[in-house]
Amino acid sequence: MKTLLIIAMALLPFCQLNAQNSFLNFNEENVLINGTPVNVGNVMLKGDIKDIKKSWVSFIKTHLDEKMKEDDGVLIIEETVINQITDKRGDLLAYIYNKDNEISLNVAYKLGYDIYLNSKLYPTELDKFEEFINYFVHNYYNDYLPDYIKDKSKSLKVLQKENKKANKSIKKSKKQNIKLNKSNTKYQKKTSKIDSNIENSEFGDGDEMNKLTTSKSENENKISENKTKIDYNSGLISTNEIIISSLKPQIDSLTTEISSAKLTLIEVRSKIKTSK
Repeated sequence: MKTLLIIAMALLPFCQLNAQNSFLNFNEENVLINGTPVNVGNVMLKGDIKDIKKSWVSFIKTHLDEKMKEDDGVLIIEETVINQITDKRGDLLAYIYNKDNEISLNVAYKLGYDIYLNSKLYPTELDKFEEFINYFVHNYYNDYLPDYIKDKSKSLKVLQKENKKANKSIKKSKKQNIKLNKSNTKYQKKTSKIDSNIENSEFGDGDEMNKLTTSKSENENKISENKTKIDYNSGLISTNEIIISSLKPQIDSLTTEISSAKLTLIEVRSKIKTSK
C-alpha cells in the first residue's frame, strides 16, 4: 500500500500537467481548399507561417526524398507513395494558413478523383497518417519550443515585475494615508482645543489671541495639505489597482501558455526518444 501511495504521489504532478491543454491537437477535418471540400489531417501550430512551411517542405524532402511544389497556394507532390502510411499511390497536399494567431496545417492524401484518405474508408491508414503528421509536429516543436518558452518567460517576468511594482505602490500609498489621517486627527484635536481656548479666552484682541488664531490657521493648513496628499495617494491606489486588474489576465494567459509549452516539450521529447 505504501509503494502504491508513493507511485501515485510521484505521478500526480504529471497528471496535473496533462489536465492542461498541450499544443498537440491532431484532428480529422473537412475543409475547403480553393473551393473543393477536402478531408485533411489538421494541426494548429505556434510559430511563423514561413518557418512552418519551410520546416514541412524540409521534413517531406527528408522522409520522402521528394520536393513539394506550390500551386495556387497549395503545396503538392503528385503520384507519390508514402510507405509509412500505405502502398497506394496518391497526391500529397498541404494547405497552410494563419488562423486566430496560430498556423493551421492541413495535410491531405488524394487517392483518386475526390477520394481522400479518411477514417471511414481507411481507418488503419488514417491512424498511420496521424502518426506521420504528428512526427513532423514533434520534431518541429522540439526545435521551436525552447526559444518560445524562453521568450514567453521573459515577457511574463516583465509583467510580474510591473504587477509587483503596482502592488508595492499601493502598499506605500496606503501606509502614507494611514499616517496622514493620524496626523489630521492630531491636528483636528489641537484645533478643537484652540477653539475651546478662544471661546473661553479673556484676552480679547491681545497677543495671546493672535497666537491662538495663528496656530489654528496653521493647523487647518496642515489638515488641508494632508488631505491633498491623501487624495493624490488615493488616485495612485486607484490607478495601480486598474493596472493590476489589466495585468492579471495577461499574466494568467502567459502562465498557461508556458505551462502548456513545457508539457508539450516533455511529450514530444519523450515520443521522439521512444521512436528512435
